[in-house]
Parts: sequence; C-alpha cells; structure tokens
Amino acid sequence: MEKHDQIKNELKSYLVYLQLMTSLMPKHKGGISDKKVRSGLVEVSEFLDTANKDDLLKKGPTLIKLLKTNAKDYENLFPPKLSIPQIAYEFDQLYLKNKEIYSYGLEYGWLQELMDCSNMGFPDGLPYHARIGLGWHAGFYSVEENFLLRDAFFLLILAEQSHKKMHAYAKHWKKSGGSDNSRIINEIFASANQNVAMYSRLCILVFFSYVEVFVNSVGYDFSTRNRNMLSPKDIEILHGRKNGHYLSLEYKIEKFPSIIRPDKKSPIVLSDKKKIKETFGTFIREIKEIRDSSVHYSPQKKAAIWRKPDDWLDKAKSTSKICLEVSLAFWGACYPGRKEPTYLNGLNHSKHLDIARKKIRLQDRLNSNK
Repeated sequence: MEKHDQIKNELKSYLVYLQLMTSLMPKHKGGISDKKVRSGLVEVSEFLDTANKDDLLKKGPTLIKLLKTNAKDYENLFPPKLSIPQIAYEFDQLYLKNKEIYSYGLEYGWLQELMDCSNMGFPDGLPYHARIGLGWHAGFYSVEENFLLRDAFFLLILAEQSHKKMHAYAKHWKKSGGSDNSRIINEIFASANQNVAMYSRLCILVFFSYVEVFVNSVGYDFSTRNRNMLSPKDIEILHGRKNGHYLSLEYKIEKFPSIIRPDKKSPIVLSDKKKIKETFGTFIREIKEIRDSSVHYSPQKKAAIWRKPDDWLDKAKSTSKICLEVSLAFWGACYPGRKEPTYLNGLNHSKHLDIARKKIRLQDRLNSNK
C-alpha cells in the first residue's frame, strides 16, 4: 500500500472513531450536536473526499496528529477493547446497514464489546439490547421493559385521578341537592365509571405485558452475552422458543433461572400447582386471567371485565405491587446475590409512583402551555 493510501486510511479511522465518540457525548460535553464540533468533523471529511495524493502527503500527517490528540481523551475515559481502526470499521459497517441509528440509537452490548462503557453514566445491569442515544439523544438510554413499566404506573395514576374526580363530583352533586338534569347526570357518572375502568384495565394489561417483556429481556441479555458458552438448545429457550414453538410465560419464568444460574437449579416452580408460591399464584390465577379476558374476551372466560370502578382501581393497585414482586423474585432467582436492576430503579414501587406523578405534572404544564 502506498504512503498516501496509508495516510488516508488512518485519517478515516480516526475520523470515524471521533464521530462515534462525539455522537455519544451530550452537547455540553463536546458532543457532535455542538456546531463547532460537527463543523470540525465535516471539514476533515470533506478533505478526505477531495484530497489528492499530494494533499494527503502534505496535510494528512498534521491532521492525523490532531485527531489522535482528540481521540486520546476518549481512549483514556473509555478504554478501547479493540484497536481504533477496528472500532471505526465496526461503526462504519453498522451505519452503512442502518442509517437510522441517530434516531434509534446503538445497542449497549454492541458498544460494550468495543470499549469500556463504565464511565458513560448508564445504570448497572443495563441489558445488551438497550438503546443508547446518539447526537441530540446522547446521554439517554431506552429499553422496552422500562417504558412499559412507566406506562403502567402512569395509567395507574390516571385511574386514581379519575376515581378521585368521580367521587368529588358525586359529593358536589349530593350537596347541591341533586337538582341537575338526571339524563346528563347519568351520562356524567357513566363516563366517569368507564374512565376509571378503562385506565385500570389498561394499567393491568400493561403491567402484565411489562412482566413478559422483562422476562424475555433477561433471557435475551444472558443469551447474547454468553452466546459462545451456551448450547443452541439453551439459546433457543432463552429466546422464548423450543423446537420452533413459542414458550408460555410460566415456562420461561420457571426455566430461565436453571440456565442462567451457576448451579443450574431454578427455585421457581410453576408447573406443579401444589408448589406455586402465592405471589406467582395470584399473578397467574388473577392477573393473567384478567389479561386473557380483556384481550380474548368470551362469556366463558373466568375473569370478568364487568366490575365496579372501585374494584377495578383496587385490582390495578394490587397488580402494580404483585408484578414488581414477581419481577424481583424472578431476577433474584436468575441472579442470586445480585442487587436489583438499577436501570428499573431497583423495581421500587414508591420510586415508580413518584416518576409517574412527575410525568403527570409535566403533562399538565404541556396542556397549559407553561
């Protein structure tokens, strides 16, 4: 390879590496969303596109030295596990395959295979498939079970608010002597009842969905991080299938720990009704049945979806606690001795309620244009 080609390749490697690293940084930390940073990278890119042999030989070494100096800070903060040219190649290939990475982010596990990410500020235990934001989204992460859990608690707060407003209006109506038009009053209370039921029912559905997504996430994360040590059969099971057929949630909750744990023994038993512990029993008998009745309703279904608003709200509240208890028990069964997943706020019920209430306040500001 001729000297000018070597210079061009090295220059491109450091340019692509710096594009990746600045894309991972927020604007105030020298991220690519900063106009000056972006302009500098564009300028080098344009030089590469237009430079001839003499330009590369004359200006290339100086540019390489400058880029290496900038890259060194990132190398010290996020020690590479591969060489800079290898990291650049991997990012370049990923971008060629998926032009939408600046919208949807990078897989955290993919990034961890390239460099040490411990100083990036992300919580411990973040799954392999969590999406890490780039550009304007730098510093943020997203993973399905987290936003489903937030959705579920948000719906719970909406159910509580609707329930409170319904009873407040009923109290007001009684104090006023109940003199309003009876037809209008019936419509108001029917609507209020339906709102409480709707938010509560949706809350239960999303909590159930969250549990299934969380279980699938734990299985997929372990299978991906340990793909070179697991048998194809175990990988298939951790991906939610066996002999090409989808597995039930109950089977996965019981089976996954026996693959993930060092002792290969699962402390959770759901296949024998006599050995099912109460939290899991309630989850399967009641919450799963409400989910099944709501999604696949039939008059023959056990769980009724005709309930009083107070009953719906009570069930939504108890579901929120049971689903977190199931999640904690499953996590502990898979990873005994390991602390609760911090990326899900330790599965702490009070913390998630606070997050949902804050979201409500932000929504109120949005609605008031303040």
